[in-house]
Amino acid sequence: MLNAISDSRRLVAGVLLWVAAAAHAENELWQEVATGLAMPYGTLLVEDSTYVSTVPEILSVDEQNGSSTVVATFAEGSPSGMLLDDDRTIVAVENGSGSLLRVDQDFNPIAIIAEGLGDPVTVKRFGKAYYVTDYNFGTGDGRLLRIGPSGQPKVYAKLSAPGSFHIDEGGIVVAEFDSGTLVHITHQGRQKQIIAQDLGNPLDVVAYDDGYLVSDFGNFDGKKGRLLYVTRSGRVTVLGDGELGNPAGLLVQGGALYVTDLIGGRLLKANLYQLFAQVRW
Repeated sequence: MLNAISDSRRLVAGVLLWVAAAAHAENELWQEVATGLAMPYGTLLVEDSTYVSTVPEILSVDEQNGSSTVVATFAEGSPSGMLLDDDRTIVAVENGSGSLLRVDQDFNPIAIIAEGLGDPVTVKRFGKAYYVTDYNFGTGDGRLLRIGPSGQPKVYAKLSAPGSFHIDEGGIVVAEFDSGTLVHITHQGRQKQIIAQDLGNPLDVVAYDDGYLVSDFGNFDGKKGRLLYVTRSGRVTVLGDGELGNPAGLLVQGGALYVTDLIGGRLLKANLYQLFAQVRW
């Protein structure tokens, strides 16, 4: 009898320890990499360096102590996206001038790839061309622009308030901010199909596993945003809520997810395995 009681007590103690550990893990799920940033949006990892686009500067962030250093100052405008190109140079959107720039890894200017892009949001490369979303914040109209070797932007598709997008051989998946939808556009015929709707104000989308990570920004009037996972069939799961503030840009690097909190001025980081493990599917 005494042995049974002792075993029961050990079992209860073990359960309590597991619950406490789970609660601690949930609290520690999101790491604040850096704070006090001016409207951070895009994140880029190059070798051992972490860069974040803000208004109007590009910052190098030390992930060990959270300090940041200005490495470039762009024309005043909305924070925008950037990518590491095949030749290891950096291609960055300069929203204030409506341009696409090529810089070296120290952000020294190399060339202007294209101009006259309207209000560009972010850039992706597919094949030999760059693709840029142009979102007119005044009218809500938008376009997906294709920029080939000539540097002349051409309208690839007309969109409604586009944020960021994912592109591959199967087509383009775009987050449409105002309508709260995630849409798929085919390369052939530019046919448009809604993958999911009622997503709030989706701003960024990143392909992951068999679906897409989507940042629901919330709004500028105090409504907090969410981190969503949307399967290709349109099923939506909430991975993160108010603790993210107003999530904007997303970056998957290995097993880590980086998220910028635009209004809160933070760069956050989470382990993707832990992020999905804490969800009740």
